[in-house]
Amino acid sequence: MGKDVDVIIPDSVTIIGEWAFSDCTSLTSITIKSKSTELGEYSIPTETKIYCRKGSRAEAYAKENGNTYEYLPAISGDTDGDEEVTDKDATYLLFHLFFPEEYEVNQPFDFNDDGKEDVKDVIHLLFYIYFPKYYPLKK
Repeated sequence: MGKDVDVIIPDSVTIIGEWAFSDCTSLTSITIKSKSTELGEYSIPTETKIYCRKGSRAEAYAKENGNTYEYLPAISGDTDGDEEVTDKDATYLLFHLFFPEEYEVNQPFDFNDDGKEDVKDVIHLLFYIYFPKYYPLKK
């Protein structure tokens, strides 16, 4: 019996072809970082655990094929879930403050570390986007 193998698929991979890992009997887990990586039929054995982003194609594959799966942690500052931290995240966060039911944020966002989640965090996030060295995001 071989050694347990864990594989990490980088963001740059856009497709995992049919049967790609089907003969990898030692594959215990696979991490798929991108939400948009497409998975071909039978590309990952059912026994293999999939680590993926919430709402990703990998999550859909896991549900459809009976793989166990677990979500990767959210990217700090990516409040809209598109895997990037841009000014759109600050806008989304602002909308969340006024309409929390319609604009869900699935991560803590006390980015300025003052003990509150408020409009000051939106401003801090904007400053981070343009001046990350001077305005780091607190987790």
